Amino acid sequence: MKYSHHGLKAALISIFIVVFGLSGIRDYLTPAWYWVLGCSPLLVLGGLELRLRGFRSLVEELKGNSRVMWVALYWLIFIAGIVVAGIANAGVGLGAVLKYAALLLVFLALSTLHINTQQVLVGLKAWATFALCGVAGLFLLDATDYLIITPGRIGWALAFPGVLWKAGVFLLLWSIWQLLMRPLNIGGLVWLFISALVMGFDGSRTGILIAAGAFLVFLVLALIRHRSFASVVLGRAVVLGLLIVVGMGAVNPSPWNPIRPAPSISQSVVQTDVPTREIAEDPVRLRMFKEAVSGSIGNFPLGAGFGSTGVSVAGVEGLMVVHITYLQLLSDVGVIGLIGYLGIFAIPLLAAYRRVARAENGWLMLDRFSLPLCILSGYLVAGLFHPVSSELSEWAIVLLALCLLVKDRPESKCDQGVRCG
Repeated sequence: MKYSHHGLKAALISIFIVVFGLSGIRDYLTPAWYWVLGCSPLLVLGGLELRLRGFRSLVEELKGNSRVMWVALYWLIFIAGIVVAGIANAGVGLGAVLKYAALLLVFLALSTLHINTQQVLVGLKAWATFALCGVAGLFLLDATDYLIITPGRIGWALAFPGVLWKAGVFLLLWSIWQLLMRPLNIGGLVWLFISALVMGFDGSRTGILIAAGAFLVFLVLALIRHRSFASVVLGRAVVLGLLIVVGMGAVNPSPWNPIRPAPSISQSVVQTDVPTREIAEDPVRLRMFKEAVSGSIGNFPLGAGFGSTGVSVAGVEGLMVVHITYLQLLSDVGVIGLIGYLGIFAIPLLAAYRRVARAENGWLMLDRFSLPLCILSGYLVAGLFHPVSSELSEWAIVLLALCLLVKDRPESKCDQGVRCG
């Protein structure tokens, strides 16, 4: 029996996800050692695959997967956009070329490892568990030196506010899908609640918007799928909605919170002097939007160089890049770069759509793609409120989702985490 049929691959993928998901680890290492630590599981898996199948077989398999090759082509177009914009602007942003080239190599390596949905799901659960145990454990131990607390947001040394929510949002989206589409089960409800707690500590407005939007979309799809059992679906939705609100509200100290959080959390937050996010950040985002629109028009069609479009923010040295991925890219790397970036995601999503449309049971096929689709849709929607990053800590889970969608064959049901257990 191949090693991939055991828990080894799931354990190694989990290490990859957790190390890059808890990006604060990087502050205790050099960037190079952080990459070595995070990618070491892939080196182990790669070595095992080489021993089993040989180098030539891996290369031929990679070349024979047209979806992988198309994604790689669009990735190279994206890199070309960065290069062209940099050359046109005295080298601005060319440093990002090597980072994105390295990310492409990681994607190609992952594409040869035959990773399945269940293994990625195990990694997501491990990520959420570590993130929650870290922040909750530090609170219980009163280890405030390792907590990062601002009004409306809480994080810890390995998962800052603004990072912590990502440990919960993708698992939350998938859990909502599974629990709306199938009978409720204890395991699924537990993971839904854990994900909500993780997001509640962070208090990310982007995460809350994504979760709320996905909940409504998935509810509509569930009602269409189970139109004969609409009352049952609505009953599930009420239970899930209450669990999510209670999970987020129990720990989130924002004044917008409909549920009063734990007193110790409220007291910790009140002691800080940072202006509230609701008051302080919206004007900044509005200035970012205006700057991004202005840059997209003024720098058309080649762009002004990767990372060049930003605004000055009090307390931040230099410019803060605009937090709108698509306008940022149009302004920074022009039409070429934006087309390349969008193509990276369009190819896998189109492949999934075609498989669902052609399947004898489209709903079942959609279930099989639900995890990577939740990850990619969450990431793409987050791009409306966040900048694009060249860090593997932002891309690790996205690269795994891309690989799941560009596989040559859909996974069998036994490879799927079709239940939230």
